[in-house]
Amino acid sequence: MSSPIMQKIGFMYCVERGVNVGGNSISREKALSFSRSFMLETLRK
Repeated sequence: MSSPIMQKIGFMYCVERGVNVGGNSISREKALSFSRSFMLETLRK
């Protein structure tokens, strides 16, 4: 998104898809849980 043209293209794509504002608490918790377990399993080796 380094050029104004790319920014406009990206913006138009998002507008067509229906951009949401805010976070998703369920997805956030799943991501944090996965991250914790992945790091614990990976770093223990």
